[in-house]
Amino acid sequence: MELATPPQSPQPKNARISDVVRQARKRPASAKKSFQSPLEQRRRGSHTDLDVEDRQAAVAEYRAALGPGGRLKPGGVALLLASFEKQNLSIESVRRWHRIQRKAELEGAGPTEARRSLGSKRKGRAATNTKLTVPIAEKILEINARSWGRLSNKRLLGELKKALPEEGNVSEDTVRRWCKALGAKRRRQYIKPLLRLRHKLDRLAWVLEQEITGDKLGDNKNTVHVDEKWFYIMNDGAVCRCFPDDDGNYTIPEPRKLYHKNRMPKLMFLSAVARPRPEYGFDGKIGIWYFAVERKAKRSHKATGTIKGVTDILETVTVDAKEYRTKLCCKGGVMDAIREKMWWFKEGSGQPEAGKTIWLQHDGARPHTAQVNLPVYKAKGKQGGFKILVCTQPAQSPDLNVNDLGFFNSLQSDTYCVTMKNIKELKVAVQKCWEEYSSERLERCWRCLTISMHGIMESGGDNVYLTHRGDRKRHLAHLEEVREIDPDVRKKAERALDKLRRDWNRLEAGDVDRVESDSSDSETGAV
Repeated sequence: MELATPPQSPQPKNARISDVVRQARKRPASAKKSFQSPLEQRRRGSHTDLDVEDRQAAVAEYRAALGPGGRLKPGGVALLLASFEKQNLSIESVRRWHRIQRKAELEGAGPTEARRSLGSKRKGRAATNTKLTVPIAEKILEINARSWGRLSNKRLLGELKKALPEEGNVSEDTVRRWCKALGAKRRRQYIKPLLRLRHKLDRLAWVLEQEITGDKLGDNKNTVHVDEKWFYIMNDGAVCRCFPDDDGNYTIPEPRKLYHKNRMPKLMFLSAVARPRPEYGFDGKIGIWYFAVERKAKRSHKATGTIKGVTDILETVTVDAKEYRTKLCCKGGVMDAIREKMWWFKEGSGQPEAGKTIWLQHDGARPHTAQVNLPVYKAKGKQGGFKILVCTQPAQSPDLNVNDLGFFNSLQSDTYCVTMKNIKELKVAVQKCWEEYSSERLERCWRCLTISMHGIMESGGDNVYLTHRGDRKRHLAHLEEVREIDPDVRKKAERALDKLRRDWNRLEAGDVDRVESDSSDSETGAV
């Protein structure tokens, strides 16, 4: 960050400048006082922090402008204020300094002692008057970058005192003002997956190999995203609403109780979503399935009211390759729901998409990519006149799946608004929130996927990029999403992909010293 001295204000041509003023203006500005924040701008009439030289120059200019009788000539006040516009002086302050110097001269002080009497009478240096200098600003930015911006003002003050002990006593409020003057803002920071060379290569190749027509990204209307998520009954530290009683006292509602927080009741769901198609009356929701089985209670429990052999209990199951294959391929599973709701892809439907491929995308978890499941996916995807192909998204890439991008978080927040006591009520609540989820919100989630693809190309396969580009607001205004690719961005991404492939080939060949990759920058955040 480059901090420069503010430009000098222009001077009127007919202003008379004394020798003292010329010498004061020829003096170079101090580097320590070259930065002045907007909050540190001096107000008119508040000049207790001015140097003695500036006050002497102001008094000398005032005396040179005095006419016969000790009065200023017509227009003299305006000329004086224009001469010292940078210091933002008022004529009252200059006259007060003139009276102080004249009093010292009448008391027998010499010229040097009389001018020294203009110094500030303030003892010490108040913390509220500490100026933000260039070294302080640079040190604040350095400490903030080193600590990922997580330090509070109090901790930042402690680190600043260790780095610059010569600055003296500085208060926490002063640090807050300095941060505000430097343009600091609070932003929510999320932990991102650690990307290595192979991850960046796969991510960038995945985006560039998508259906790109001309200079536009594909609309992903032939893609179905599948993923699992744990849904919890409650979350710790939730904000609750309190109303006052007759006496005006606020009472927090009775807290929810558990045997242990690590034993939070939860249930895993499998979600499959596609892009909404209003022209076909399709809202984009393929279906949602839970991983649990219902059984009768094996024993009675007085506290919960469970009766042996009578009460139905929802018991979670382990998601292995067989269980995942059942949810995907068996009757009533994901593929059957796709054939039912995306009927226009069926051969002979008479629609433009008839006979085209539907891509079923999931992540690379072991139950998903088990070798025993691959032949079943291939066989089941060709039934019913449809062509459904299962593909695996790149590793460490949740930003390429709509469920992870925003749909799951949005659905979980809706579920938290429903009161639940057990897993059965949780299942009903998630199903209800799923049915009430609007297609407009789901469309905005798919627009986030387009933003992610743009960011991956711009960052060369990395996961740190601009995520807010206004596409969701464009949807609220009924505008098309921005899918155009800048030719320069595409060329840059292709060059980055070639470089990543060369580096990967060298790494595979064992020539580690020649690998020129910035993957170590991503590893810095893993502490």
